[in-house]
Amino acid sequence: MLFDLHTHSHYSDGLLSPQELIQHAKDKGLSLIALTDHDTTDGLEQAQIEADKLEIKLINGIEISTFDDEHPSIHILGLDIKDLSVFGYMQKHNRESRKKRNLIILQKLYDLYGIALDYTDIEKEYKGTIGKGNISQYLTHHGYYPTYKDANSVVMQFKNLPYGIEVKKAIDLIHQSGGLAFLAHPHSLKLNDEQLETKFKNLQLLGLDGVEYAHSKHTLEQTELYKQIALKYGLKLSAGSDFHGAYKQGVELAYGKSDKPLGDKHLIDWL
Repeated sequence: MLFDLHTHSHYSDGLLSPQELIQHAKDKGLSLIALTDHDTTDGLEQAQIEADKLEIKLINGIEISTFDDEHPSIHILGLDIKDLSVFGYMQKHNRESRKKRNLIILQKLYDLYGIALDYTDIEKEYKGTIGKGNISQYLTHHGYYPTYKDANSVVMQFKNLPYGIEVKKAIDLIHQSGGLAFLAHPHSLKLNDEQLETKFKNLQLLGLDGVEYAHSKHTLEQTELYKQIALKYGLKLSAGSDFHGAYKQGVELAYGKSDKPLGDKHLIDWL
């Protein structure tokens, strides 16, 4: 069974609408998909309507921007969430937090590169949660850089600006909604093996349910390592491509950047 538990629509920094995402999943032979937009659940209703029509199982999800004392950016996936109303305050807070961060990024683009962007223009162009990926898209679409990769290599210099909510609050919100909380793409924390094991253990003490062990940016060695550490501490497993659409070249639903499906469905026993 083909599945993908980490995807984005144009309600955050993906290119496809929720309906187009579900249709793309159907075309690619998926039978199960989670929509996990950044800091918003706004696309889930549209996705569910299309999933019912095309007979694909949709898992309600969200990717929450968080931080702790050690890391300014930790993404927590909420999967199989049910009561979406609990995320109302968080969505408002994180959008305001993201806007402050985005304005700092725009100022740095001007100070360092002489690129003057009006944030209201970016807000008009994108539907939902606006992040650094949208800024990279805007720079590409408007000719400042020839490719998304070029634009993103500049914007990613500012990725360590803190934003979001405390990681414990995100985990608690996900639990209040009836869902499960997973650490997204642990490679992004840039930790060695020993540090990563400590991180998994500490997050578990805060209530973390599981780890996204398979991801489009994980090597085979990382995938195996994350799986082993997670199982050692009784953490559940998840797998997803982090699909955003064509601008993230080579990342396809269910497969990521490889010719083999991401993750082993038999290891994901909570579905």
